[in-house]
Parts: sequence; structure tokens; C-alpha cells
Amino acid sequence: MLNKATKYAIWVLVYTKKQNDKGLKPGVEEIARKIGGPRFYIAKILQKLVGKGIINSTKGKGGGYFFDRNKPEITIKELMGNDEIEKIFSSCVLGLKTCSIETPCSMYNKWCIIMSDFDHFVSSITIQSLSEKDFKF
Repeated sequence: MLNKATKYAIWVLVYTKKQNDKGLKPGVEEIARKIGGPRFYIAKILQKLVGKGIINSTKGKGGGYFFDRNKPEITIKELMGNDEIEKIFSSCVLGLKTCSIETPCSMYNKWCIIMSDFDHFVSSITIQSLSEKDFKF
């Protein structure tokens, strides 16, 4: 259900957090290798995450990516782009273009319940909570 960029962002952040908890700051090469992602794609995701202030980076020897311990926890929903959120939350489960509250399809009411549960799910799961669990990449 999540797009590829969001999945990779989750994996990047979970791996980075796990390494930070060990006192380490992983670099692009290490992160890409450990999560099994293309280096240039992972670099682009990391650049966006730093640009949004989700994680920080330092250059040079001993550099890498790290979390600011003073920032609040990051939810999965915060990693999702507006386009992704719009696509998931406003699409008809049957793919109908005219499905809405005014012209609902036969599954609209049940789909709204599922979407509400999904919204709660992505709003409550954090990178920090995922990093505390055994996470296989």
C-alpha cells in the first residue's frame, strides 16, 4: 500500500536509528548495502530526509547520518508524500472515478472504516518504535 520511496525511507531511518543507538553514524554506502537499495536512490532519499529536518548529516571522517535526540518521534504518515496520502485516502477501492460521499460505490462505507483505521495506523507507528524491534531488511 505504501509507495517505494516511503518504504525505503522507513528502512533507511530504522537502520540509521539502530546504528545511532550503537553510537554509530552510517553513511550512504553502508545504508544502501545493508537495506539492499540502489545507492543513488538511497542518497536521494537521504537528501530529502535531511532537507525536511527528519535526520541530520555530517561530512568527513566520522560523518554520516544521525537523529537529533531532541526532536519528536517520526510517524510513518510524516514520511508519506502528499500525493501518496491523497491517492490512498481518496481512491475508490473498486477504482471508480465517481465514487465519493455524494455518489458512493457499494463498498464506500466499509472502505471509509478501513481508511480511518489505516490513517490511525500510519499516524501511530513511529520509526523509533520500529527500530526497537527485530527488523529484517
